[in-house]
Amino acid sequence: MFSGYPPEWRRHYAEAGYEGEDPTVDYSIRQRRAVPVIWDRAVFATKPAAKLWAEATDAGLRNGASFPVRGACGEAAMLSLADGRDPRQARADVIRALGDGQLLACYLHEAIGRLVLRQETIPLKKTPLSPREHECLLWAADGKTSWEIAKIIGVSERTAIFHLHNATEKLGVSNRQHAVARAVALGLIAP
Repeated sequence: MFSGYPPEWRRHYAEAGYEGEDPTVDYSIRQRRAVPVIWDRAVFATKPAAKLWAEATDAGLRNGASFPVRGACGEAAMLSLADGRDPRQARADVIRALGDGQLLACYLHEAIGRLVLRQETIPLKKTPLSPREHECLLWAADGKTSWEIAKIIGVSERTAIFHLHNATEKLGVSNRQHAVARAVALGLIAP
């Protein structure tokens, strides 16, 4: 979570477990909605949500909107923009800023994604694969099953599985499809 909210509010929000009660999180992340939601009494209508909104208002977060974002890999995110002015004064400004807010949410999501990917433990250098691991990954990339790979390269099915498993481990991924994708991305195979 990246947040510009006051640290005291972030701490209170986390300690109170408000993520599970927050209707903007439910709307944007769990319901996977696509359009922004403007904060108002109707959004925070349930008793736990009303308590959250009252406490957020006390912390200076009186008005705002939340912008759902979807990433290329299906991930869900949300940008919330808030201010502390009187709601009657701020509502027109919030409505006027919806388009810019949605665009900002998309750009910010893309930029944060790039920063996070740089910090992941994805191997950025070519991982040395044995000739058999390389061969098995090539056939897996072609859609062959372990049994078919075994017949093609003249080994037992268990041996083909063994080589695919080793390649998966070396590439730091969890399954065959991910291993193929990572090997292609690293230039280790060219199906």
